[in-house]
Parts: sequence; structure tokens; C-alpha cells
Amino acid sequence: MMGELTLFTASVIVAGAIALLLAKIRDSRRNEPRLSGFYALSVGALVWVVLNAVTVVVNPEHFPYVYTAKVMFVCIVPYVNLWFFFNFTESKLVRSRPLRCALVAIPVVDIAILVTNPLHHLFFASFDYPYTVKGPVFGIHYAFIVAAGIISFVLVFRYIFKKFRQSPLIIATGIGLFAPYAFNAMYSFNLIEFPHDMTPLGYFVTIIAFIYFSDISRIDTSRELSNALAELTELPAFSAGILEDAASVIAKTGCAALKTHRVGIWMTDDEARIFTSVAYYDLAKEKSSTRNDFDLLRSIHYADRLKSERLIALSDIRTSVAYKDLADDFGQDVIAMLFAPIRLGGALAGTISVEQARCAEFMLKREWTREEQNFASSLADLMALAIESAKRHTLMRRIETMMSNLPGMVYQCRNDPPDFTFTFASEGSQELLGYSPDELKGNSALRFFDMVHPEDLEALVRLNAETLSVGKPLETTFRIVTKDGGVKWIWERSRAVEFGADGVPSLLEGFYTDITAQRRLEAAELANRAKSDFLANMSHEIRTPMNAILGMTDLAARNIASREAVQNYLANIASAGKQLLSIINDILDFSKVEAGAIELMPDKYSVHSMINDIATMIHVRIGNKPLDFVVDDDPELPGEMIGDVIRIKQVIINLLTNAVKFTKEGHIVFSIGAERSETEGVCRLKVSVCDTGIGIREGDLDSLFGSFS
Repeated sequence: MMGELTLFTASVIVAGAIALLLAKIRDSRRNEPRLSGFYALSVGALVWVVLNAVTVVVNPEHFPYVYTAKVMFVCIVPYVNLWFFFNFTESKLVRSRPLRCALVAIPVVDIAILVTNPLHHLFFASFDYPYTVKGPVFGIHYAFIVAAGIISFVLVFRYIFKKFRQSPLIIATGIGLFAPYAFNAMYSFNLIEFPHDMTPLGYFVTIIAFIYFSDISRIDTSRELSNALAELTELPAFSAGILEDAASVIAKTGCAALKTHRVGIWMTDDEARIFTSVAYYDLAKEKSSTRNDFDLLRSIHYADRLKSERLIALSDIRTSVAYKDLADDFGQDVIAMLFAPIRLGGALAGTISVEQARCAEFMLKREWTREEQNFASSLADLMALAIESAKRHTLMRRIETMMSNLPGMVYQCRNDPPDFTFTFASEGSQELLGYSPDELKGNSALRFFDMVHPEDLEALVRLNAETLSVGKPLETTFRIVTKDGGVKWIWERSRAVEFGADGVPSLLEGFYTDITAQRRLEAAELANRAKSDFLANMSHEIRTPMNAILGMTDLAARNIASREAVQNYLANIASAGKQLLSIINDILDFSKVEAGAIELMPDKYSVHSMINDIATMIHVRIGNKPLDFVVDDDPELPGEMIGDVIRIKQVIINLLTNAVKFTKEGHIVFSIGAERSETEGVCRLKVSVCDTGIGIREGDLDSLFGSFS
């Protein structure tokens, strides 16, 4: 009884272990063609173990039913086992339709005879617990099972012979498979004294051995593929921006990692009509090359699948009518292929082709594992990154070339005042500042503000704080001291391009250009304009004293008989002459001409004498016009004041001359007085002119004190 309880307990434990393994198989192996049938085999073994445990402890009167159910799975498991090994060893017999039919028909007939055994007793003559008496058909049943086992052994050991050097653990699979058959033979022919079948426990050994072998192999393969991807991303060729070099490295690494014969990388145009070979690596020849262009229009089905699917895995390319032409293009020796589309922005940009040629390990086909398929997809993703990297490098080279040709300096710097550490500087920095880009980039010892002219530094620091430091654009001009000590005028336009989490600008970029020549030209133009304005103004000022001289001369000639009148006229001529001489001296003083201004010469002067001179000149200017000229002088006006009397007379005469010019008749009132200042003993001269002329339009008031306005 102890043996029965031990067998029952062991069977329950084994059943639980198989159930856990089944869950693992379902999650990680169900999509792999090479493991086709393994899940069904494990399910059959599980039910077999459970029913075998029940037969050990079942009530004898129920034994025939439980035992019959168990034997039903005994009829199924060997053929499922055989089907599994056909797939796992990639035997060409798996394509045989008669064989597939036989693997279904034999267990169905076997089970039908077993179920109808109470009618004919040909399978079991009796069901005496715990033994059964075998009928004549049982021998036939067992002969078929033995045949299935022998074929399984042949397949497995042939496979082990090819694989054991790569993984010695595969021998455990053969040993595990042999154990259940040995148990079953001894039990079926009463070669052991124990009356219960221990064969299901042997099947557990098979499952454990295979899972262990499969997982160890898978883990090793997965690790190798992951390491290959990691190595790829670290290679200089991948990040250098040269597409052909990156493609060659990806093809070579992918070929070695997948242990396949050839890997090609192809690019296509926007319309996806032609594949152009970028890189092609042959593992056997250890050689990189390229191939002829491939016309996608010759295989529409292939082109459509590349555009719509993540991956195309062909384990046997010869059996697919849609891809037969493809096989001819890639070579007669190719038996399996894997295509991983390369996509940019969702559009097809190319593909990676993995070719498996016929060899001792893969005679007819190669089932691509999930890890291998994922690896191929990762290669395609890396190639897409390499394409983008090449585009970026090409664009950067173009931009750098363009910036090098600009008459100035393009820069990028960190917003870390006062350093403003340069992270990028164009080649124009050499000509503009005297520093090469390498001298500027990352050089915290060379602070930007140290290069700014001391006289412009304070204003620039303040302007920078008001603009760039708060995220606003900056446009300004300032002087900069170059490396050789020279001074240049710089025009700058800058802006913030990156901001920190606190919203403060962290990265700035902008443009400097040399405007020194422009500044010199502007200064020269300003000097010429000042000279022209000055001379034109002086010409205007000359007219008034000249008119007075001419007028007084004419009056003196008319009144030559009157000595007193002539003397008076001569005095007025002398006064006008002095005024004219002062103006001429100003013209001859070229320093005043260049400056565009006249230096004032304040001195004491007689206010009443000045008023008399002005009145005399204006009377001459009025001539025969029907105008009354009235001088309204303040009685409290001081007799003497301090000022440049020549300039004061010029201003007042200009006002009165304009009044005479634009007043046809009526009167002109010239009012002059003193306005007391807050400072004791100081007063200011206050002058106003009022006339009955046409006046000044309100829109012209702003230009009243402009030149010749």
C-alpha cells in the first residue's frame, strides 16, 4: 500500500509541475512553429499523469472506466510526441499529407476499438484490479506505439548528432525520451513486479529535459543578440553620420549574431519602386559588398507586405508561390529569409534582408525564433537611426559651410553671465574676434564681457539683463576688443532658445557682424551733412547784414548833404559790418564747420545799442512796405547784460526778417523785456514778435526752429 501512496503523491506533484510548465509554455512558446505540438504533448502528459494517479487509489468497481480513460491518452500521446519531433527537427516528412492523416487516423481507430471493448473484448480481455488481461488487438496497438517511438528516436538522435557540439545539454532530451518508453515496455509486458504504470513519470523527465535545454539555448541566444545590439550602438561608425559605413557594420554584426549566411541592407525611393543595395555581407566569404538594384514592381505582393507589416518571416521560401521569384533573385541556395522593413516617419525607407542558405543544420527550412525576429526588427530600427544621423550630419555640414561663408560669427552659448560660455562658434570668429572656434568653445577663462569695450560694458550688461536674461530678443551695437587689441563695432542679434524648469533661459544663440566700416561711413556722412548745413546756414545769415549795409549805403548817398544823417548811416553800416565779419570768421573756422555748431562767446553788451542796431536793420528791410514797426522795450530792462550779442542779434533779426517777409501790411511789434530768475541778481532776456501777417500753420510749429524753416 505504501508504494501505491508514494506513486499517487508523486503523480500529483508531477501533475502540478507540468501544469506550471504548461503555463510557461503558453506564454512564451506558443507562437513558435518549431514547438508546434509540444503544448498538446504536455497537455496529454498532464492528463495521463492525473488519470494514472487516480487508477492507483480508485475503487475497484470504477477501475475499468478510469483505466480506459487513461489508455485513451496512451493512444494519443505517442503520435503527438512524433508530430512534435517532426516539427522540432524540421524533418521534411512534416509536409507529407499521408503521414499527417496517419497520425490522426491511427489514434482515432485505436480509441474507437478501446471504447467499444465491452462489446468485443479484443483490446482488454478483463479489467481485474490492479491488473488487466490484454486482448489480441492490444499487441497491434502496442506495435504502432513502438513504431512511433522508434521513428521519434531516429529523429531525435539524428538531430542530437548535429547539435550536441553546439549544446551538449541536448543529449538530455534523448535520454529523457528513452526513459518513458523503457518504463512502458516493462509495465506492459509484466517485467516489473510493481502493478502500476510509472510511464507518465518518465514523460515528465522528457518535458523537464526539453524545457531546460530549450531555455538554456534561448537564454544564450537572447544574450548574444542583446550584446550584439549593444556593441552596434557603441561603434564609431554608427554615430559618425556616414550611412554606408553604418550599414556595413550593421550588416556584418547582424549576420554574425544571427549565424546566417548573408545580410543585406537596401534603401528605396519615395515611391518604393526600386531597392538600392547599400551594404551586403557574406559570412562565409567574410566580405562586404553591394548588389544590383532590385525592382519591387516584379513582386507586388512582397512590396505591399513590406509597407504594411512589421516583419516578413519566411521559414521555407520555396513553398510560397508569392515569393518564388524572390527566391530566384536572391539565389538558388536560399531556403529561408527574414525581411525587416526600415521606416522613417511611418513610410517605407528600405529593408534588411536576412538570407539562410542550405547547409547541414538547415537542409530545407529555418524557423526564425521570436528573438531572432525581434533582433532583425531592432537592426531595422538602428538603420533608421543611422539614416537620420546621416541626414543630420549632412545638414550640419551644410549649415557649417553656409555659416563659414557668412560675413560674421554665428554662436551658441550658455546663459551663465558674466561668462556666457560658448558651446558653438562658427569659423567667422577668427576674422571677427581673432579667436578660433576651438579657443572660444567651452573656455570659461575667456569671458565674453571681458572682450566688450569698457565704455560700452555697463550699457550692454544692463541691456542684456532687460532682454536675454528674461527671454526677450536682443538687438544692439557695441564695440569689442579683438585678440590683437584692435577695436571693432559689432552688431548683435540674439535670442533664448532653451529654458530651464524655472523658466529662466539656459541657452542663447545669435549672430555678430562687423559694422566698423559702416560706422566710419556714417560718421563721414554726418560730418559732410553738418558742413553743408553749416555753410547753408551761414549763407542765410550773411544776407541780413549785407542787406543792411547796402540799404544804409543807399540812404547815405541820398542824404550826402546832411552830415549828421550820413554819420548815423555809417555807424549802422559799421555795426552791420561787424556782424558780417563775425559770420565770415565762423565760416573760416573749419573746426566749427566740422562740428556743425558755433561756439558761443559771452561778454558784456549794451542792450539799448543792440535794440537800436536791430531796429535800423529791420527798417531797411521794410523799405516802402506799408508796415508800422513798433519797438516795445521794458522800462526796467537792464542797460547791460552778459551774452553773445552777435548770436542774440542773429536770432532776433531772423524772427523779425520772417515777420517782414510774410506781412504785407499792418504792423510788426517787437517786444523785449527782462524776466527775473530764481537766482538773485540774474535775469533773462525775453523777446517776442507779433505781426499782422499770415501766421504759422499749427502743423508747421514743430519745424519752427529747424534750419531754414
